[in-house]
Amino acid sequence: MTIAGHASRLLERIGLLKSAKHAPPETTYPLAREQVWSAVFRREEILTCKQGVVWLTQTGDIRDHVLAAGETFQPTRRGRIAVTALEDSLIVQRRVR
Repeated sequence: MTIAGHASRLLERIGLLKSAKHAPPETTYPLAREQVWSAVFRREEILTCKQGVVWLTQTGDIRDHVLAAGETFQPTRRGRIAVTALEDSLIVQRRVR
């Protein structure tokens, strides 16, 4: 297991990480400030920030992204996305195909 995998497991155990392993077509996740959320995304899924501001990074992508309310991120490849709420936020994971 990778270091990121071990870190995700640890954060999940202590309640700082919410995981979305089998999300339905659209799932909403409220995040408190500084809370971390992580999920494996497919190319046909998008993440939308409905409220607040979040910072996200994707495995294999050297770029980081900041989403404000109303902004959307669509991954270019399958992989884990980690999201950190910079303030109390609401995010939506949704399939688009």
